[in-house]
Amino acid sequence: MSTMTKKIECPNCGSKKAFEDTNTGTIESQINCPRCGYARSVSYKRDEDGKPILKDENGEDDIDNYIPEVKELADPYGAFMIKYIDGMVQMGCLEDEDDMEEFEKWVKKLKKNNNVELIKVSRVVDEEKKEKILYKREEQGV
Repeated sequence: MSTMTKKIECPNCGSKKAFEDTNTGTIESQINCPRCGYARSVSYKRDEDGKPILKDENGEDDIDNYIPEVKELADPYGAFMIKYIDGMVQMGCLEDEDDMEEFEKWVKKLKKNNNVELIKVSRVVDEEKKEKILYKREEQGV
């Protein structure tokens, strides 16, 4: 199975940098916005064996007969981004202030990792983007 990723407009803040990942085999999808933290995923309910549960048990085993499961974080606290020295980037959503407090505790431990270059949080407050740099690696002298 493969995944298709495309940039889309965030339905929450209007950013053109949101993206949607779609699994081309299952048509399950996930939307994430690195500007405001909006997140939405669409998957299908599955049984213990991992098979999709059908709306109509006598119907066909077809995506139109699967029971969708939608999860949405429509009013997020923000989004985080961790950039590693090797170029890898980790992004995620922060649901609320409690999430932010836990993330800041985790960042204190993560700062000790010599592989981290930058850690920041982005939020949209009153339709304006706010960024907070939690950690920025200092240039090492040669």
